[in-house]
Amino acid sequence: MTLNIRAKLLLAFSLVLLLSSSVSIYGLIQMDVLAGLTTKIYNHPLKVTRAIFTANTSIIKMHRSMKDVALATNMDGMENAILQVTQYEKEVYAQFAIIQKWVLGKTGRHLIFETIQTFRDWAPIRQKVINLMKNGQRAQASAITQAKGARHVALLESQMEALNNYAANKATGIYENVQMTRSNVINFTLFAIIIIIIISVLLSLFIALSIMKSVRIINTFAHRLVDGEITSTDANRSEIDKLIASNDEMGEIGRSFEAVAYSFEAVIKDIMQVSQGLAQGNLHVRPQVKYQGELIQIEKALKTAISNQLNVVKDIVHVSQGLAAGEQNIKAHAEYRGDFKQIKNALEAAAAKLAEATRQNTRQDWIKTGEGQLNGVMGGEQDIVKLAKKILTFLIPYTEAQLGLFYILKQEDQKIL
Repeated sequence: MTLNIRAKLLLAFSLVLLLSSSVSIYGLIQMDVLAGLTTKIYNHPLKVTRAIFTANTSIIKMHRSMKDVALATNMDGMENAILQVTQYEKEVYAQFAIIQKWVLGKTGRHLIFETIQTFRDWAPIRQKVINLMKNGQRAQASAITQAKGARHVALLESQMEALNNYAANKATGIYENVQMTRSNVINFTLFAIIIIIIISVLLSLFIALSIMKSVRIINTFAHRLVDGEITSTDANRSEIDKLIASNDEMGEIGRSFEAVAYSFEAVIKDIMQVSQGLAQGNLHVRPQVKYQGELIQIEKALKTAISNQLNVVKDIVHVSQGLAAGEQNIKAHAEYRGDFKQIKNALEAAAAKLAEATRQNTRQDWIKTGEGQLNGVMGGEQDIVKLAKKILTFLIPYTEAQLGLFYILKQEDQKIL
């Protein structure tokens, strides 16, 4: 199936758009992954670490407050210290809840579970110290706080340290995962961009070459038309046939150019047949091709030229026949233009010369006829008076004169009769 240029461009654009969209979607997905990892870094390492630090601080404060309980000298001091322990205990449980919520992995959950259990195991020890103090057994309470209570606090601190190290290691893993994801996104994006560029260049070259080949053929076609090679445009007929057979826009242009060439060829052949007809003396030749558009002016010009020549020839025949028939006053009636005016001038000059020659011949014939007839009248010996009368009788009507008169001079008396 042959695709037109518009379809090729749409397919190429759609392919590039699809690839670009895929890369963009992949980038968005990876950005979401990075955002999730960033959230994990904030929620797990940061929140957990901060909660561990706060809980550990509260545990230390609780241990210090328990020392204050053991060292209290009165009930008010002891009650204040117990109240502080209770407040710090609530803070520790609140921080443990945060750690339980955000800690990651089974190991982390196991560590916080053990830490909470150890912290709960410390409560009976604290309560025993408080009871001993209330019973006035200060020495035993102080000994438990400094021995068993201190060891329990040290165990809690070690567990909190382990939990803190776990959170830090988890943060490092998440950070490494973030960096790996970032590197993968960059590498994939660069690779995809390179692939898209290569595909775009290949598609552009494919479309450009297909268009350039057709444009080259059409350009050659057009130059031949401009150079007047109407009938020789089939020099590369196979390429032209391929171009015309294609169903794209270039094929439409090629078919239009071929139609123009055939139209010009038909017009030129028609002009040639009209010219050859005129050259052979056929003044009744007519254009046979249908002229369209601006070419109608050529048709009108041909018909006008033929009509003018036909009128001139008819007028020449008319004048020539008139001259041959002796019509001295015949005139050219057709409209002579351009060089045909010389023919008109020649015809008029010939008619004028013929008329003048006819007048001269008529005058000579009239004179000769008159001389002959006059000689006949004057023939023989006649009396001078009778002779004069005969001459006047002949000359007056012959010359269409009003009056005729002879004078006779007699030499004896010099009288005129």
